[in-house]
Amino acid sequence: MSNIAQMNAQSDSIFNTADAPLAVYKPGGRGRVLSMIFATLFCVGGGIAALYGAARTGLKSDDRIPLIIIGGVCVLVGWLLVENWLRTRNLSVTVTADGLTQNKNGTLTSVRWDEIVGIWQAVTKRYYNGVYSGTTHVYTVQKADGKKLVFKDVLKNVEELGNTIQSEATKRHLPRALETYNSGGTVTFGNLSLNRTGLTKGGKTLAWNEIQGVQIQKGYINIKQQGRWLRWANIPVSSIPNMLVFLTLVDRIVGVNAPKK
Repeated sequence: MSNIAQMNAQSDSIFNTADAPLAVYKPGGRGRVLSMIFATLFCVGGGIAALYGAARTGLKSDDRIPLIIIGGVCVLVGWLLVENWLRTRNLSVTVTADGLTQNKNGTLTSVRWDEIVGIWQAVTKRYYNGVYSGTTHVYTVQKADGKKLVFKDVLKNVEELGNTIQSEATKRHLPRALETYNSGGTVTFGNLSLNRTGLTKGGKTLAWNEIQGVQIQKGYINIKQQGRWLRWANIPVSSIPNMLVFLTLVDRIVGVNAPKK
């Protein structure tokens, strides 16, 4: 093989390795199956109720009209569930070493890791009568051009996808945040900002040596001040862009662990 051919082969190998899918996420899971079951029940049950109310001549109008209305509403809800299922059936997200690509009904949207300016996450645990009934996940990614992509539980293993995005974004944002902080600048995370003086929220600043702890509890970032029983700040995690960068940066500055609970 000539030198040129070898160089071309090496180039193709490097290119293919960089673009090779590391993971592919598609709709699936129990929630999607349950959605179709409920859609079927609503459509069939609502249709039967509406037809019964319209065709049953022996019914009084006071009974017929509510039955038709309720049946029609059930059919509408069922159709909306079916429409959502159809709209997302071809959805997929492919992750590579350089970023991710979303395929939504044939429309491709690619995001390089270094193009991400913000990622928000909303992870909510649901309870019914004190019994855990599941967790919902919503991850919002914003590009430098302002375009946003939202990933929800319609994707199987979406939490794994969200963790990957958080990790890759943190690798890029954390060094820049540290550089800004060390040079005396201010780093902003939504309603929170920090610099060498301390943490600031709503015009109030808490000096670093006054911080007792920074933790995530039940979907909120709790910031405790030394010598105070009440929390200094209690902020929804979902409102903080680049939350992992924020927690890592605070831990680097004051050595405060931020375990998830």
